[in-house]
Amino acid sequence: MNKMRVIARSLRCRTFGWLSLLPLVGIPFVLLAFSETHRVRAEAGNGWNPASRELLMGIVLAWLGVLVSLATLYLAALFHFESMDSNYFFTRSIKCAAVNSNVKRTETPKRIETLKTGRAAPDFELRDADGKPLKLSDLRGKLVFLDFWATWCGPCRAEIPHLKQLAQRFCGRNDFVLLSVSIDEDEMEWREFIKKEQMNWRHALDKNGWRSGVAAKYGVTGIPTTFLISKDGKVLKTDLQGDALVSEVESVLTVSTTSSPATP
Repeated sequence: MNKMRVIARSLRCRTFGWLSLLPLVGIPFVLLAFSETHRVRAEAGNGWNPASRELLMGIVLAWLGVLVSLATLYLAALFHFESMDSNYFFTRSIKCAAVNSNVKRTETPKRIETLKTGRAAPDFELRDADGKPLKLSDLRGKLVFLDFWATWCGPCRAEIPHLKQLAQRFCGRNDFVLLSVSIDEDEMEWREFIKKEQMNWRHALDKNGWRSGVAAKYGVTGIPTTFLISKDGKVLKTDLQGDALVSEVESVLTVSTTSSPATP
């Protein structure tokens, strides 16, 4: 699913790139129209003739085409990048976010490769929904399902029912934590949303978003993105979503429980 979102957004950016070439196609025709007009006027002794009228209309249409192309490109880009006002999407190969007027090019974070399984999960400290400090390292000894999301993200909202199932199934255990880290900029909207949707598990807000926040440390290139972190702080699985979410977590918890030494 995440791969398909990357491809779809990449195609949109590429489409806008091709649209930017339309004015370049119209300009040569304008120049040709001017050139032909001068030739006809010279041959006709600067007199008016039907050819001059047709060429004049050609000039007007050529300029109109250029203006329409520029207007279309402007509106399309404006609509697209306004929707990215909260830095909705980043990809390492297509730097669409650099065009966002709210993000200076020098402020764009250096992206690292998305964390692979077996690597240590970077520690971080944020404020949870109750305003209390929350550190990932404080959750050592527990299996952590880390979910990066935002209230304005459609695919993230589609995952909420699956996360609710996960919370209902395992959040009563003392060896499991479901933690959703939001990159929303509007804290009030974030709080109202999780309350309205009855998302009854642990939440944290990272207002730094894509610029220099926790998502950047994890190399997140799109949301939702999830990481299953082991009890010793290493990444076990990535991008667990959909119907397989509960079964995958359950299998890890089962193995973890059976492999733990029995307490005397």
